[in-house]
Amino acid sequence: MGAVQTQILPIDPGEPQDPPLFEACKVLEKGGLVAFPTDTFYALGADPFNPLSVEKVFLAKGRDRSKPLLLLAADLEMVVQAVLEIPPSTRELICHFWPGPLTLVMRASPRLPPLVTAGTSKVGIRVPQSPISLALLNKMARPLTGTSANSSEAKDAITAGAVWEDLRGRIDLILDGGPSPGVAPSTILDVTTYPPILLREGTISREVIAAIVPVTIAGTKGT
Repeated sequence: MGAVQTQILPIDPGEPQDPPLFEACKVLEKGGLVAFPTDTFYALGADPFNPLSVEKVFLAKGRDRSKPLLLLAADLEMVVQAVLEIPPSTRELICHFWPGPLTLVMRASPRLPPLVTAGTSKVGIRVPQSPISLALLNKMARPLTGTSANSSEAKDAITAGAVWEDLRGRIDLILDGGPSPGVAPSTILDVTTYPPILLREGTISREVIAAIVPVTIAGTKGT
């Protein structure tokens, strides 16, 4: 992967302005990579339906191809673009936790390149609670990759400066919306089975989810 000229553009975290959003959309439409703040950490956005863009994400991060990429969407209508169906059992979870840091793993649309799902035919997706994220997703009118904007050996980035130090020369654009919360990553729940399986406990605890639906922890048979 050849070096690229990485640009940083400031953007208002509360009321994102159109000029930097339009610039980000131009980069993404051309198959480039854009880092932007979410309600957890900075994410690395790319068009998940473009195999070349997805390839760039793995190369920029030095990511193991056996690890799938999580996606972000602005609403349920956008989620439908990336999944085969939204299981009825997830409706209560969605009502309680979206927008927010709960990633739901569902059956992936065949439109997604296999590299996104790491060949599992499943994809994790969530609706973030972040004005910048939502504004960018709505401008693009499609889901974006939402993997953390850092190389695989580095810590999750909570500032644009951290993204710059780690990924400059490997991504096209960083939207600097100030620090992200950076407390914990999203919680990941596989809802392709029932009870759902907790794959990663993040911002939302197992106990909080279990108050809504029964939960099985990956690798165990209990609830």
